[in-house]
Parts: sequence; C-alpha cells; structure tokens
Amino acid sequence: MKFVTFEEGGKLRVGVVVDSNVIDLNGACVSYLAKVKKVTNPEETACKTVPVSMVEFIAAGEPALKAAKEVIGYVEGQKFNVPGAVFPLEKVKLKAPIPRPPKIVCIGINYEDYRKQLGYPKPEVPVFFIRAQSTVTGPDEPIVIPKGGKWPGTSSKCLFQEWEFTVVIGKKGKHIPKEKAYDYIFGYTMIVDVTAHDIEMIQPGHVMYQQRCKAFDTFCPMGPWIVTKDEVPDPHNVKMIRKRNGKVECESSTKNLIFKIPEILEFLSDIMTLEPGDIFSTASPPAGPEEGLQPGDVIESIAEGIVNLRNPVILEK
Repeated sequence: MKFVTFEEGGKLRVGVVVDSNVIDLNGACVSYLAKVKKVTNPEETACKTVPVSMVEFIAAGEPALKAAKEVIGYVEGQKFNVPGAVFPLEKVKLKAPIPRPPKIVCIGINYEDYRKQLGYPKPEVPVFFIRAQSTVTGPDEPIVIPKGGKWPGTSSKCLFQEWEFTVVIGKKGKHIPKEKAYDYIFGYTMIVDVTAHDIEMIQPGHVMYQQRCKAFDTFCPMGPWIVTKDEVPDPHNVKMIRKRNGKVECESSTKNLIFKIPEILEFLSDIMTLEPGDIFSTASPPAGPEEGLQPGDVIESIAEGIVNLRNPVILEK
C-alpha cells in the first residue's frame, strides 16, 4: 500500500493511493461503518480505527493496516464512488507523508561508490545526525535557496541534492537485534537531504557547520508517499536515480550500502528508543550538482518502482 498525507478542506488527512485515486481512509471508513457495519457512531469509531494523523495511524499497528485493507475493498466494491472520500490523485495536494516525524535521523557516508569518490575512510559504525522537524517539506513544494540575514554563513549559493532511501519505523523498540529489524519497519519513503555545500566547506567535517548547512527551512523534502514494507521485497536492490530538469545526473543502487538497513536499525536502537513515525535515511549516493542547484531547477529523487519525489528550486524572496 502507498500511504499519503494530503490536504482537504484546510485539514490534513491520511490517504492511500489506489490506481489514480486517493482514498481518504477516515472518510471512507465512516461510510463503510455506516452502510455496511451499521455502526451507530461511525465517525467516532472511524477515528479509533483509522486515525487521521500518519504518526497515530502507524502507531495503531496491524489493526489499522487490516482496517485500511477492508476500507479499500469497500471503496473498490463501490467502484470508487464514495462521495467526499475519493479524489483524483492529480487534483490532490500531497504533503510530506509524515509532516512532523518524531525523529529524523540522517545517515552519512554509507554508499561505497560515494565514499570512494570522496576519498573518505570506511566508517566503523554508521555516521548520523539529527535533523530539525522544521526542515520538512512535501512533494512539489519548493526548496528555497537561503538569502541569509545579518550573520555570516546564513546564505548559500551552492545547494547539493542528496537523495536518500528512507526507512519509516512502525513500532517502539530499544536494543533491537538486526535479525528482528523488519518487525519494526512500517515502510519506505524518500527524503532529500539538502545541503548548503558552501557552508559545509567553511570548515569541512566540523560538526557545527555540518549541522548548519542542513538546518534551513525546506531542506528536507519527503514523499510523495510511504510504501509498506511488504511491497519492497529487497530494499537492498533498489535503483537510485538523481535527475535535474529531466536529465539523469547520477545513478546508483542500494546494493552499494555499506551498512545495511537491519544493521543501521540495530545500531540506532542501541543509542535511542525508536518510535512509530521516526524515520532514518540510508545516506545518499553521489550528490550534486557541482555548481549547485539553481533557481528554476526542478529535481527528482527516485527509488525506481517505489517513489519519485519532485521539487522545484527557488530563491528566497
């Protein structure tokens, strides 16, 4: 299943993409409960069955997924004619599937091809940093090149597109053995770990500049959806494609990961409690472009057959 967060009537809703439609899970569940199950208070029951925020939906676990499948079956049986609960995908405003993840953990230096290109030593353990929630933006929403303020190092003229296959945590866990890692995974999405490379290179490798160069608003596009883990049989055999203005600028594969997903999850859970809705990236293949993203560019961050995240680039006004 492909789960999305979308905006309808000024409110964020949890939906699922089926063919060229987006089903409002809560709205369709109300109809299902009222017309099929004959429930007395369908609105109240629906909110408990399929919560209206993505983090709450993920936290609800297998019962929510089972309910979603039932609702999808109901909508398909109605030939998608469920007024107020089914929308054409092309007319829906998709947002980041998790607009404010509890934790955003970004892994670095984890593609062997990129590590060799940079000339870095192979890390002994996964390298990571924590992103601010306020950097998150959604599909087709602009990445803003910061013009800065009074302080030096608050503007940039060289943004890099780092596109990162990303894991969504499904349930709470600590000290999770890698053999059980997939039990704690809900699904996969894409983020762009936008980096102000000129700020990063003020003092290469210095933690303060590493944090600052990734902390600007809009520097973490996410989406367009979360694909459940059952639809990705081998997350370590995914073709990764970076495009700008329709042109392929880099290709790689998750085959090149130094630390595999179960190892990353095990490592992180030895440090922090992982919770539903947390995300961690698997790092970026070779980033770019060398000259930096330019106003008017449109980038695509692709995990082939899973997600294609598209974002325009603009200059801060």
